Amino acid sequence: MTDKISAARGFRELPYKFSGTDDDLYKRYNLEYEKQKSRLLQLIAEGKSEDVIASNNLFLFIMAVGLFSFGRLDVYQDILDNIPHRLVRWKGFSYVITRLLPTPAYLDPLQNPAEIAEWIKAKEPKLKWDESLEQYILEEFKILSVIPADSIPKKFIATELKSQEEELFVEIIPDSGLNWIASFQAGFSEFSAIYSHPNRINLIIISKGQGYIINPENQQLLETFGGNITSKIEEINKYIKQDFPAKRIVSPLILFVNNSYLICYDQQGFIRENKDISWNNVRQIKIYASKVIIGDFFSNEEFWMPFWLNIKTGQLHLEEFSNERFFGQKIQRP
Repeated sequence: MTDKISAARGFRELPYKFSGTDDDLYKRYNLEYEKQKSRLLQLIAEGKSEDVIASNNLFLFIMAVGLFSFGRLDVYQDILDNIPHRLVRWKGFSYVITRLLPTPAYLDPLQNPAEIAEWIKAKEPKLKWDESLEQYILEEFKILSVIPADSIPKKFIATELKSQEEELFVEIIPDSGLNWIASFQAGFSEFSAIYSHPNRINLIIISKGQGYIINPENQQLLETFGGNITSKIEEINKYIKQDFPAKRIVSPLILFVNNSYLICYDQQGFIRENKDISWNNVRQIKIYASKVIIGDFFSNEEFWMPFWLNIKTGQLHLEEFSNERFFGQKIQRP
C-alpha cells in the first residue's frame, strides 16, 4: 500500500527520521547548517586533510537538502558543490533540486550541476516557494483582466472561423528582455488556464477551450490544439514513498479533455489522442512510468470500470492494470 507524502517532506524527514513539528525540524536544520558552514571554514583554515573536509561536506550537503525542501533556495550551491557521488545512499538526495524546482528535463544534478546552477541564477527572481504544493514555482505569466491603455498585445489566433470578440489577455515574463502582453483567441468552452509545458521551456495557454503552445522568449507560436478543451486531468498520488528519490516531482505528461476525448503531451510534444471512452467521466488517474495511464471511467452501464491506456501504442484495456499484462510476460519478483 502506498503512503501519500510530499516529495519535500520525504527529503527533509528521511535523514533524521524526525517526529517533531515542521518548525522544530526547520530550526534544527538551520542551526546545524550554520554551525557546519563555520566549522568547514575553520577546518580549511587549519589545513585539514581532504578526507576530513569531505566528511564534513557530506553533513553540509544533508543540511542544505533539508533547508532546500523548506523553501530555502539560497542553499542550492551547497547542494550542487557537495554531491557525494561515491555514496549511493546519499547522492540520490541531490535530486531534491529537480524534484522541487521546475528545471528543464535535460538537466540532471549528477551530470549537469554547473548548468543547473546557471539556470537557477537566471530564473531566481521568478522562483517562488509554494507552501501548499511544497515546491518551487516559476512565475512566468500573469493573467490580466484588462490590458494597460498604452499596450498593444501580440495577437494569437487559432482559426478565422471565430471572431476576436473574446480573448484571454496574458502578461508574459521572459528570462531576458521586457515583459510582453499577448491576447489569445477564445475557443468554445469556459475553461481557461496556463501551464508550463512538460519540456519546462514553453508555455501552454488554454483560452476558453482553445489551446496554444508558445515560446515565451521569442514570442513564437509553436502549435494550436483543441478548441473545446473543458479540463486538465489531474493525477493522484504523485508523491509516494516508493518513488523516492525519483528524479522529478511531476510527470512529464500533461493531459487535457477536448470534446470528451483525451489529448496527451509529453516533453517532445503531442503524443496521443484517445476517443475510446468519455474522458469527461474518469477518476483516480495515475501515470505509471510515463508509459501508462491508469484509472476508472463511468461506463454506459452506469458503474465505474477500471482501464489502462498504453500511451505509446494507444491501446485501451478495460481491466485492472498489471505489470505482467503491460510487459507481456510474468515479472520475476526478488
